[in-house]
Amino acid sequence: MDYVKFVPAWDDNREKEDPVVVEVHPLTRREVMSYAKLIKKKLRKGFRNEFEDNAADIQERQFLDNVGAITNLKNIMTGEPVANALDLYDAPGLNDLFAEVITAMEDASVLMEGEEKNFAPPSAGQSTKGNGGTAKAV
Repeated sequence: MDYVKFVPAWDDNREKEDPVVVEVHPLTRREVMSYAKLIKKKLRKGFRNEFEDNAADIQERQFLDNVGAITNLKNIMTGEPVANALDLYDAPGLNDLFAEVITAMEDASVLMEGEEKNFAPPSAGQSTKGNGGTAKAV
């Protein structure tokens, strides 16, 4: 599986000397739709007009399937390194980072191989349309 290195904006991360870097498998539109098709809704037993679904389970699967190595991140409770998708998924207090990584994997497909998504803030006059920052070749 091919990954791109994603440097999240979360917690002013991009301005840090050693930012958190998350390897993300960029999803194609077809892959995104495949995950979406797995979501099922059903009427809750005993409740009129109330539905339940498996969207959280499918989002967990998408995350665990498409996130690789993570560097420069520690679990705020234990101080242990958060080094992979499961560590990040289980770490407390990182919901905003989780959401940003999910968005990146669905948006990172615009990058070419060998680029690092959102590595540095754009310089004056540089456009950020389409990728939320600049892409830096590695």
